[in-house]
Amino acid sequence: MPALWRSLLVVLLALVAAGCARGPDEAGLRADVQARLDALFGRQVLVLRDLRRQGSAPYAAADDGTRQAIVYFNGTLDFSEPYDPTDWQGLNPQLIATALGATDRGVVGLGAGPMAPGSQLRAYGSVIYRREDDGWRAALPAASPSAVVPMPGVPTGRSGTDELIQRLAKLVDTSPGLNEAQRQQIVTEELDRALQNIQLRLDSGATRVVVATGPAGGEYARFVSSVTARLTQKQAIEVAYTEGSVANAFLVDRGKARFALVQSDVA
Repeated sequence: MPALWRSLLVVLLALVAAGCARGPDEAGLRADVQARLDALFGRQVLVLRDLRRQGSAPYAAADDGTRQAIVYFNGTLDFSEPYDPTDWQGLNPQLIATALGATDRGVVGLGAGPMAPGSQLRAYGSVIYRREDDGWRAALPAASPSAVVPMPGVPTGRSGTDELIQRLAKLVDTSPGLNEAQRQQIVTEELDRALQNIQLRLDSGATRVVVATGPAGGEYARFVSSVTARLTQKQAIEVAYTEGSVANAFLVDRGKARFALVQSDVA
């Protein structure tokens, strides 16, 4: 009889634990993280080799009132092909961190220089999930996990930046005629371009000098690289890769670049 009671108790505890669980299991979480990275790059460039689920917590309800939860993980990843974070046409490292639900410091091993195939990263990230029927569906990458528990003394009102992020999330989530991969690709390209422009504007008042060169690997870009390689204070030069001379001229005209290489017929 005592053995029967112990068995019933074990079953009840298992049911309670399952009822309290938030988000998918480790296998489901792993699949969602890899799918998010594949959508970001448009192919499998960053491969998730190892993932460990590190628990979950309640998250702020969605705009439509849907219950949400945030699931934390530690993971090891490596690149299956070369990746250069300085490439103007490539993906900004901040987008990788956002896709992983991590801060910049939460991605270890992603430096400022090119990454060769096999280069390894460690990520301390998270995924936000929406409760739908009897399951959980991954939501769009969250911009600020701090919404889970507001810090004491910190205003709860959203800034203009937060408002824009919320509008972007709603726009992407409701865009008709596009599947998730197509939506992610459009957002990735436009956000990367916006981040580059933001960086240029922030740098315009700093000590660094921004030089617009045209496409990465082009004749102008190689010329500027050869010049900056001979400078003693290389950190003072910021190279901006663009589509060409017209874009270079616009950057100078708008105050986003100090110098630019432009063809004579364009100037």
